[in-house]
Amino acid sequence: MFSIETFSFIKWFLHPSAFFHTLFYWWKIFSRILLKKFDTIMGTKIYQFIYYPSYLKKMAKLVEPYAYNAGFLKNIKATDHKHDVNSLEMVGPVVIKLSTSKLICENIPDWSKEFEDRENTFSLHRWGWLLMLAVENPSVGTKKWGIRVMKDWLLKMKHLKSHSAWESYSTSERIVNALLFFYILRKYPCKADEDLEFLEQGLMEMAGHVIRNLEFHGELTNNHVLNNARALYMLGRFSGCENMADIGRKIFIEETPKMITPSGFLREDSASYHLLLLRTYLEVLWTANYTDDVLFSKKTKPFVASMVKAANFLRIYDDVEKRWAIPLIGDVTPDFPLGWLGNIFRSRPAMDLYCPVGCEVDFSSGWNGIWKT
Repeated sequence: MFSIETFSFIKWFLHPSAFFHTLFYWWKIFSRILLKKFDTIMGTKIYQFIYYPSYLKKMAKLVEPYAYNAGFLKNIKATDHKHDVNSLEMVGPVVIKLSTSKLICENIPDWSKEFEDRENTFSLHRWGWLLMLAVENPSVGTKKWGIRVMKDWLLKMKHLKSHSAWESYSTSERIVNALLFFYILRKYPCKADEDLEFLEQGLMEMAGHVIRNLEFHGELTNNHVLNNARALYMLGRFSGCENMADIGRKIFIEETPKMITPSGFLREDSASYHLLLLRTYLEVLWTANYTDDVLFSKKTKPFVASMVKAANFLRIYDDVEKRWAIPLIGDVTPDFPLGWLGNIFRSRPAMDLYCPVGCEVDFSSGWNGIWKT
């Protein structure tokens, strides 16, 4: 009836110490979820009091009411240059690339759509495909369509805080992808002042939600909190909300040694997640340089450079594809298609920090295309 392995597992599970250890582990997970739900419903901050580290408990209170410089999306170092090439409105369906599939949108995505693969549902609400679209098709049409999409999301999803789209990791991704979308398309003029003001308010509200729901889980805290910090730091710097940026800075300074080894490797033993976190740190360092945050840039640069060196250590030459690549060791992130971050160690931001002999900058592969202009 039962195999020896099944019998051994049942015997182990029913052992008092194993049973209570497993029960306690799952209780910690479910209690965090229940506590967050209670805080959301009742407007309390019990979760923050229990799980937030002491260095953040006071800082998180300073941000509200989130004062910021209005017009920051419009003023992302725009130029007066006129672009005639690729400036027509997009015609026909738009192909959205999710983590493991494609979604063809004739106009605006259906935000209520639930995919069989839950990661695709997350991807839909993280707006990473908007970022990919901006890289692959920079145009006035792309910019106008993206603004319409983001506005529509806010109108339909703004008050649905119980939806999975509002979990902190997805919200953080949405904030950063929106900022980089406007950076990529900064040279393309688009008169939509009222819509941009609405989007700015929406992004600030998202950031407030992240601050109230930072992904600190005691000893179970993982790299998600660094993604929260990236969103707060980048939005804080772009919007002039320094209290918000300070929270992001502090998290990076305090949590990086817990996530990254002194030699620059991600402690989670995953090549794919190493590239994902390298993206996070490169974007934060770029933001520090872009917004003249000299002190934080100086503090951040050494360990980001060590992560780039670690990525280069992992790379191998693919004789079939005739290119350098990083083998998929450990878990694989579902956040983006594999090719999007696969060559990040040869991007301009990475090679500004560490440039191996004989290695040339790749300006076109996936994420690398953000920085080609």
